[in-house]
Amino acid sequence: MQETSTDAVVDTLSNPGDLTGLGIKISEVLQKWHGNGNRTVACFHSLTALLQYSDVQTVYKFLHVLTGRFTTADVTAHFHLDPEAHDSQTINTLKTLFDAVAEFDGNEWNVKTR
Repeated sequence: MQETSTDAVVDTLSNPGDLTGLGIKISEVLQKWHGNGNRTVACFHSLTALLQYSDVQTVYKFLHVLTGRFTTADVTAHFHLDPEAHDSQTINTLKTLFDAVAEFDGNEWNVKTR
């Protein structure tokens, strides 16, 4: 059995609108962990906060680059968004970036994959 670390890394930024700083920080962590033999899982909480500080086009471009980096680094990632805080156009725009989308309809979770 392979031994793995369960230590989580949690980082925050002083300016949530600093997507460049966020991208640099994520790249640094991915580079540091590259080739360590462990599975990397990223939880991005939350896109709602990001969208409070940046417009949807800027966030979309950032996420497009970020999901590409995650794919290259074999990172499993999940992103959270409060659907009550955004219009359907914003949600539908961002959905196109992800392999699967989980939505709660009030009774159960539905997962749609592309």
